[in-house]
Amino acid sequence: RIKNFVAAKKFKKHSETTSGLGTNSMDSHSTSIKKIKLGELEILDYHAVLLDLSHVNESYKNVGLPEVDGVIGSDIMVKYSAVIDYEKKILKLKYKKSKK
Repeated sequence: RIKNFVAAKKFKKHSETTSGLGTNSMDSHSTSIKKIKLGELEILDYHAVLLDLSHVNESYKNVGLPEVDGVIGSDIMVKYSAVIDYEKKILKLKYKKSKK
């Protein structure tokens, strides 16, 4: 599904095996995403690691939840001092708003 977001047809194999998201290890690839927009925050030329989320989406489907396209990584969460309000289902990120 990454092909919905980037023009690349082939992706570079990531040098390390990735773990997490319900699996012990999995192959991963990498690509550059020209722009990611999270609310008003725009992140340009983001280096992304690509994971096969089909096992996550299959589990979500089994419990009636919508599929996910990706996961916001800890690199973004830490850089922008993320605060998650689970009760209100709000993610707050700290950044300077650009002047338009």
